[in-house]
Amino acid sequence: MATFEKPIWQDNAGTGVPASYTAAADRTFIAAAFPYSGVIGVNDLKCSQRALGADSSVDITIGRAIIYATGSTDKAYFTNVSGTFANVAIPAAPVSNSQLHRVWLQINDSTVSGAVDSAAFIVTSGTVAASPSTPAAPTGGPSLLLAQVSRSVGVATVLNAVISDLRVQLKPAIARVSDSSNNVTPIVATTISNGESVAGTAFVAPPSGTVLLACNASWNIASGTGSQVNLGPCIRAGSTVGSGTVFYTPDYDPGTKLTSSVPGTNHAGVSDIVTGLTPGTVYNATVVCWVQAAGVPMNYFGRQLSVIPMP
Repeated sequence: MATFEKPIWQDNAGTGVPASYTAAADRTFIAAAFPYSGVIGVNDLKCSQRALGADSSVDITIGRAIIYATGSTDKAYFTNVSGTFANVAIPAAPVSNSQLHRVWLQINDSTVSGAVDSAAFIVTSGTVAASPSTPAAPTGGPSLLLAQVSRSVGVATVLNAVISDLRVQLKPAIARVSDSSNNVTPIVATTISNGESVAGTAFVAPPSGTVLLACNASWNIASGTGSQVNLGPCIRAGSTVGSGTVFYTPDYDPGTKLTSSVPGTNHAGVSDIVTGLTPGTVYNATVVCWVQAAGVPMNYFGRQLSVIPMP
């Protein structure tokens, strides 16, 4: 027979008996509102070089985050870091080779591990090597990865150039790129190509796993070629724009690509809804181009792409 737990936050006004709820019940409510761990605002808990003069530390902005307990689907913690900023020490540069460090926000929960109930920024370190390994996640309570810092022998300070932002955003922003580059060498590839220069952007998949792709382009076909050329949006895995395993690519459905066989200058746009992305995962989107048959060169002179998170 079904058993109902007490509905969250009934105040029992007028009964004279104040309502009470367990911390676990509140965390279940947080889990229902946020599907995965991450920072809430675009600028929340962002790591950068020390503002008062670079040294062997990083500054972390204030902000809010949701952190899930490892292996749990309903134990989500809400954490608010207030004040102005935090400064966290990074281990000194190695005496040889290189080393990677990772910065985390960790929840200490006595019901999970230890006897302390608190939150703290911590740093984990990988091994020193010519090709250093990625640091492991911290042991103990639930943790959220914020950044990775690369340190090399003889470099005493931590600058922004060696800090990689690894935060997952719970409210991803619209990603947009506008590239006005004109290619010099005509495109002759018969499979998808990034073109002479890459027009694209990295983005974080929203909680729905669904985005709207909108692509616009201008291109030219030489007179007399009389065959088909194509442009369209492509999504690949990872944050390196223009590379990675292809997740979505324009196919031969005219509704998912820009296509023309008319010589001269052409302008057009296309959009498509892409589903099945893994929420919280970083992807990259680019405008790709190709020709239908060899010997049909194409030149582009303007490409625009927008990735819009969908509910």
